[in-house]
Amino acid sequence: MNKNNYEMSLFDEIKEEVHKLLEFYPYEKVVDSTLYIVDEELIKKLDTFNKDLNIKYGDDITAKKYSLANIVKIINPLEPCNWYNTYKGVSWKQVNDTEKVLLRLDSEFAKYKNKIRKFTKKQIKEKNIPEDKELLIMDNIEDEIIQAEKELVYIKENFDELDVRISTYFERIDSAFLSYVINKKRKSNQNLRKTVVNVLWFKELSQNDKTRTDNELQKYFKFATRAFGDIFYTKKSEYERPLKDSNK
Repeated sequence: MNKNNYEMSLFDEIKEEVHKLLEFYPYEKVVDSTLYIVDEELIKKLDTFNKDLNIKYGDDITAKKYSLANIVKIINPLEPCNWYNTYKGVSWKQVNDTEKVLLRLDSEFAKYKNKIRKFTKKQIKEKNIPEDKELLIMDNIEDEIIQAEKELVYIKENFDELDVRISTYFERIDSAFLSYVINKKRKSNQNLRKTVVNVLWFKELSQNDKTRTDNELQKYFKFATRAFGDIFYTKKSEYERPLKDSNK
């Protein structure tokens, strides 16, 4: 890191340094997300960078633009995983909490108005629609907004009797997801970010750990019956499984 510019642009220097370090690690591209598979050494360096940012910009930086989270998403900063899988899926946002929904109704309506007006004007410009037709189209949009405002009033007046939710389900997008195992506990549906790189601390199981897991499975399958597909079962009285979850 360039010490001469350290005080001038610490955030930018750390961002550049992180990307340089990541060049030495393997990565996967899933949809529009990038996942780097890293080791303990890099995790420690990222922790140091995070402390440097705290010293420079203050302790409470999680919601500010100089947070390390605006450079990299660390999936598991405390412990390494020993198995992981990436996959494609769809994601959307949803709010079901009644208090939060009620508080956001007006802002959601304002966002809707701005969005539909801006989108329509953009379409008119791109398609070179004549002025007379433009006025008619915008009048129709304003009629839609008036109708939406009536819906807003109805929802507010009858809120206690309605199940109101804020959801982007019908605008859901393709996203990247991650499942991983730490200490035989599986964590699924971890969403990978698109705006910054993602890093996963990975460590291979030792040969002894692998052998213990394989032996346990071999013992289990001596007693197990295959029901269908990947489903197996056995009576607990015949075999007691020592592990809550098994690694893959």
